[in-house]
Amino acid sequence: TAMLGIPEAYNGWIMAAVMIFGGMSGHFSHHLFPRLQGRDVLYAMLGLLIVALLAGGLLQSVAGLVLLTVEAFAYGFAAPRVQEALNQMADSGRRATILSAANLTTSIGFIPFSQMVGLMTDHYGIADGLLFHAGVLTVLTAAVYVLTRPRVVAVD
Repeated sequence: TAMLGIPEAYNGWIMAAVMIFGGMSGHFSHHLFPRLQGRDVLYAMLGLLIVALLAGGLLQSVAGLVLLTVEAFAYGFAAPRVQEALNQMADSGRRATILSAANLTTSIGFIPFSQMVGLMTDHYGIADGLLFHAGVLTVLTAAVYVLTRPRVVAVD
């Protein structure tokens, strides 16, 4: 925000608005695009997030700052649907373990990733940090897609 000439005193208000927006998207996510389910939700939200990070890194304007709220929207939109999908796929005896493992995996991945993005931001600036973030998400999304896509079995 300092780069855009917005006083630091507004950072808390800006973050509060972003978090409220993310919470609202989570609360109403099942009403928005109700046909978007399962892995389609994840890929759509990751794609939207990657585009927003690229735009935020390239624009470096108030519009770029607004686009960064997409991260809160994507998480708020996708998280309830992921939990709903897990609830449908797993029996009650394993559901808590699966959800705990998913949350642990997210936390374990976030720790080094946030350090890398922070290092990029400290040494090269916020714009390059956002572009790096978008690049890593693109590579990871492509890898997950390749590893988890449904495979067609040839019948002789």
